[in-house]
Amino acid sequence: MKFHEMPYERVQLPDVTHAYEELIKELQEAKSGEEQFAVHQRYYEMRGHVTTQMTIANIRHDIDMTDAFYEKEQEYYDEIGPEIQNLEQKYRKCLYESPYRTYLEEKIGPVAFKNMEISFRSFDEKLIPLMQEENALVTEYEKLLASAKLDWEGKLLNLSMMTPYLNHEDREIRKKAAAKVNAFYEGIADQLDELYDKLVKNRTAQAKKLGFETYTDLATAV
Repeated sequence: MKFHEMPYERVQLPDVTHAYEELIKELQEAKSGEEQFAVHQRYYEMRGHVTTQMTIANIRHDIDMTDAFYEKEQEYYDEIGPEIQNLEQKYRKCLYESPYRTYLEEKIGPVAFKNMEISFRSFDEKLIPLMQEENALVTEYEKLLASAKLDWEGKLLNLSMMTPYLNHEDREIRKKAAAKVNAFYEGIADQLDELYDKLVKNRTAQAKKLGFETYTDLATAV
């Protein structure tokens, strides 16, 4: 099946919430490592479906940012993505604290549990509003770059299409292409500055809520 033929259906947050809650309940009620591992296999299926739908929407939005349908889908996932991440953390926490940890480590590997431990240091439910804002800012940044339509010998090219000319063996062509690209960036400099400023402040605020001085400290810790 080709990518454009893959079926897409919007992920509904209430459905995902219910699915995670049911899985967590089953983990807590399990009487053995074998039962918990069976629950975890169902988790893989559920999470795989959710991730696939979100990825399809994201890629189709990136391919054509003028597509109004997938623009709305991207905005939707920018909003609910952190909510889903919070549900994911609750599930991981339950799995991480399992009384059958030894058995589960044999089945899914100790590295998986180490990764859970790291994720606990980099996420907290109180970050959700900031993460939603960050997602929206990143999407706005991507749309700004995608708006590039550079006149190249009578053709309108985006930034990606300019790459062959930026790397051309002819120095004059490279120089001309660089001038076109630089002019575009200069034209949106104020907007880029504003977005960068907001992102830096946002990520610093996230770090501080987790007890770090800067976002760099947070990144180093995880």
